[in-house]
Amino acid sequence: MSRCVSRRRSKPSAARTSLAEVSRVRFRGSRAFGTWARWYEGDLGNLLESAADPGDPAGQESVQILVALLRDGLGTSEAITVVERLTALPADPGPAGTVAMRRLRAITRAVSQAPDQFPREDWPASLCARVVTLLRGSPRFLSYATDIAIAVACQHADSLAGTAGPVSDADRAGWIADGLGEVAALIGDRPALAVAAARDVARSLLGNGYRSRPEVGAAVLLDICARLISRPDLASGFLACGLVGRGGSQASWPQEWTGLLETLRRSPHEEVSRMAWETR
Repeated sequence: MSRCVSRRRSKPSAARTSLAEVSRVRFRGSRAFGTWARWYEGDLGNLLESAADPGDPAGQESVQILVALLRDGLGTSEAITVVERLTALPADPGPAGTVAMRRLRAITRAVSQAPDQFPREDWPASLCARVVTLLRGSPRFLSYATDIAIAVACQHADSLAGTAGPVSDADRAGWIADGLGEVAALIGDRPALAVAAARDVARSLLGNGYRSRPEVGAAVLLDICARLISRPDLASGFLACGLVGRGGSQASWPQEWTGLLETLRRSPHEEVSRMAWETR
């Protein structure tokens, strides 16, 4: 495992329990296992098998255990394995496909939360990159991949605060803008996904005001927006629109924000221009 469960101190009760037994218990027992699975020293293969099998009812409980481990910074390799198996399943429009997508969503949501939960550690970025690589191969999973990429990009606002020495506004803006460029690359020419991502990026960086992330002040936000606007692709324009709309509104539309909005209204992308005209 990336952060090995077996390295943790073992509890005697856990050591006497096999995953074969755990996989047969119902919701209450499996959920209890999720609270002490980090101390388990045995094989997690049964848990992985059930989580990746839409036809196994115990799989939902196994997913809950995986999510509990991820929230404790554990089980990363197991999560990657389950994501790999679920994304490899053929598209099924029936109940099995619904179950698979629901399980995948639960795991990827936990993965997307890791950068904020462990802002001073390196492993969340590696985990997120691995999972995004698995998800980006199919349009069915792109929204999940985008959510993770947004979490990584916006979390740079906090992680840079832990670097040695002061970080300039320009460096911070450049780092975040580069991360949002990765988001835009995932979105491509998909306006519906771009609009949803623009909303999520604005909420992640701005929240209810600049102070939601103290490291991201007005100067950084304006620089990020200008960098996104300078890019020729459709998705970057949408991301910029989302940030300019919320940032300008929260700042009561001073000249620097209205100037960016006017630039967006002149965008060569009709959808971006229309979104900008509908802002404010």
